[in-house]
Amino acid sequence: MSKAIENLIEAQKFAMKIRPKVGGFPYFAEVLRQSGVTRNFWSLPSCQSLFLTKDGPVVMQGVPLVSGAVDVPKFNQEALIQVLRVDQAGKSTFPEFLAATWKAGVVSYDVDFTKRVVSYFGCEGEKYEEEYPAVQDFKMNEDELEGSLILERLAEVGKVDAFFEAIDSDDFEKVRQLMRKAGIDSETIQMVIDKMDH
Repeated sequence: MSKAIENLIEAQKFAMKIRPKVGGFPYFAEVLRQSGVTRNFWSLPSCQSLFLTKDGPVVMQGVPLVSGAVDVPKFNQEALIQVLRVDQAGKSTFPEFLAATWKAGVVSYDVDFTKRVVSYFGCEGEKYEEEYPAVQDFKMNEDELEGSLILERLAEVGKVDAFFEAIDSDDFEKVRQLMRKAGIDSETIQMVIDKMDH
């Protein structure tokens, strides 16, 4: 497995663990940005996702939404905005989000992690853009970050799996203990605990 793939997968796993259910995308995006991901291009209905990272491009192939020949839905900006609001409220899973986005006529979308903008495209050149907010209290230091500083430090002490198990079981004290053992500062530890608590 290449360094680019390994860093991307670890960043995604970590981001999924700490993101709040409501309004979680900015947290997910910030972890990826700080892990060196600059862009993410999605193609629908194929569910192919291309990530541009500091370690090289990575493509991931998801489960396609359709098979065979199908008509492309007409681009419907109002329906798309409704899909986005449902997702932002934490009321849809990611596969449901992709399916609803496709039904709203989106054939591709582009996440620019540097500009914090997501652009959605229809097949006839239609475009809808939304900015997403910066996460102000996110204290991971980009200059020190290689992949995810938290995961790297946990890996150095052989505690990545134990960390994820503690998060999965909502064992706040174990998470604190493992992060302290890895030499992670108290502010970052509290940020992770706060995200677990949402």
